[in-house]
Amino acid sequence: MRRKDKEITEMERINQILNTTLFCHVAMSNDETPYCVPMCFVHYNGTILLHSACEGKKIEILSKNPRVCITIEQGCELISSKNPCDYGMAYESVMIEGVSTLLTGQRKSEALGIIASKYAGTSGGPYPEESIAHIAVIQVTIKRCSGRRSGSVPS
Repeated sequence: MRRKDKEITEMERINQILNTTLFCHVAMSNDETPYCVPMCFVHYNGTILLHSACEGKKIEILSKNPRVCITIEQGCELISSKNPCDYGMAYESVMIEGVSTLLTGQRKSEALGIIASKYAGTSGGPYPEESIAHIAVIQVTIKRCSGRRSGSVPS
């Protein structure tokens, strides 16, 4: 990271950001064309869990190239000034580079329960295979993770 003064070095704070933010942006590459999509996610046991439809552009791209970059931001607030050139942004962010895998069977069902617990407060499972056949669950193994803070982030 170029600006070491903005780096979040405390893994506890990075984990707090990952565990309290509601959505992320997942970037992937289809040959030479980038593709980025907002998604709900869960940070679980050193991985990121995502869910999706079983078909579509995202699944097509990931089947060819499983590498992803995920960004998460929170506390975003504009910092204004009399001089527009001095405007800035307060935020905390985490950037993850990783490799995605489509989960199947029991692992898929368990991961859906973990995702449901974050957003609905209950796992809702177990999930019979026929009821989740149209859902893809993507697990991202984190290869690199960094945090960044700028300005005074609102609590």
